[in-house]
Amino acid sequence: MADKKATLIIELKDKVSAGLDSISSAFGNFKIGLAAIAAVGATVTAFLAKSLMEYGKQEEAILKLNQALKINSQYSKEVSDELINLANELQKTTKFADEDIISMQALLATFKFNAQEIKELTPRILDISSAMGVDLRTAALTLGKAIETGTSGALKRYGIILDENMLKNRNFAGIMRELDGRFGGMAKTVGSSVVGSFAKLNNAVSEVFEAVGDFVKGPAITLLNWATDAITKFSTLITKLKEYANENTGRAGSSIKQVNDKTKELNATIQKQIDYLLKRRQELINNAQSDNNWS
Repeated sequence: MADKKATLIIELKDKVSAGLDSISSAFGNFKIGLAAIAAVGATVTAFLAKSLMEYGKQEEAILKLNQALKINSQYSKEVSDELINLANELQKTTKFADEDIISMQALLATFKFNAQEIKELTPRILDISSAMGVDLRTAALTLGKAIETGTSGALKRYGIILDENMLKNRNFAGIMRELDGRFGGMAKTVGSSVVGSFAKLNNAVSEVFEAVGDFVKGPAITLLNWATDAITKFSTLITKLKEYANENTGRAGSSIKQVNDKTKELNATIQKQIDYLLKRRQELINNAQSDNNWS
C-alpha cells in the first residue's frame, strides 16, 4: 500500500513538472513572438519615417522652386513641371539627386532668370559642379552672380575665365557656348564612374522612399498635427501646474508658519496653566502638613 502511494506521488510530481515545463516553454515562445513583433514594428516605423523624410525633401525643393518662380512672375504649372521633369531626367545620368537639382533651379530663379534660361543653365551648372568639385549651390551662386553683375570676379576665384564682353552684354547664348566648350558633358562622365554609379543607385532607392512617403503623407500629416497639438497642450498644462504649485507653495509656507506660531502660543499658555496648578497643589500640600503639625 505504501509503495502504491509513493508511486502515485512520483507520477503526480512528474506530471506537474512536465506541465510547468510546458507552460514555461509556451511563455518563452510568447516572449520570442512579442520580440519579433516589436522588431518588425520598429523596422516598419523606421521605413515609414525614412519615406516621409525623403518625400519631405522633394516636396520642400518643389515648393521653393514654385515660390521663386511666382516672385519673378515666371510660374505656371507647365513651367514648374518642365523644370521638375528636367531634374528627374538629369538624375538618371548624373550623380545628382533630383531634389538637389530642383533646389538649385529655385536658386537660379532668384537671379531673375526666365524659365528658358533656367532650363539651359541647369545642365551646365551640373557640369561645373562635377568639374570643379563644388556643390550645386556654390556653382549656381557663382555663375548666377557673374551673369547678373556682368563681371567674372566670382568665376575667376574658381579658375573659370569667360569673355568679359559677353558677360557685360549678357550674351546668354555665347556664355552657354563657352561653358559647353570648357565643361560640356562632365556631369554625365562623372555619373558613369563607379562613385557616380553608387550615387545613382542611392538616388533610385530614394525614389522608392519618396513614392511611399507620397502614399502615406495624408494620414502621417494628420497624425503629426495631432501629436504636435497634444504635446503643445501637455506642455501648457505642465507650465500651469508649475505656476500653481509655486503660488500655493508660498501660500502654504505662510499658512504653516502661522499655524506653528499659534501652536507655540497655545503650548506656552497650557504650560503656564500646568505650572500654576502644580504650584497650587504644592501650596495645598504644604498647608495640610502645617495644619497637622499644629494639631
